[in-house]
Amino acid sequence: MSSIKVEYEWCLELLMGNSQEGYEIMEPLHSDLKPDHDGDGGIVPLLASQDEGPYLFSLKRWEITEWDQDFDYNYLGSDGTFRYPIPKYVQKIIDPYIDQIISHDNFNGN
Repeated sequence: MSSIKVEYEWCLELLMGNSQEGYEIMEPLHSDLKPDHDGDGGIVPLLASQDEGPYLFSLKRWEITEWDQDFDYNYLGSDGTFRYPIPKYVQKIIDPYIDQIISHDNFNGN
């Protein structure tokens, strides 16, 4: 029996298109949950891309076993909640940034 390792990362997906015809993901940008020991990464540098155009924001969840890895996206809605529950330690990391994300003119929450 193998164990499953679960990891998370932030994802800001830049969109191409318009609200009438619909959007396509142009470029997904990812970052670690927290900055590394040198202070690189984390959510703050990722949010610097908000001004580049319409975007979705999500939490990417990885499930890793010794044989396989799989992932899914948990999108942030315009009400400031994720589609599916997230771990409390992850919620504590994102809480200070929720208003900044959902109030940005380019945020495309569902």
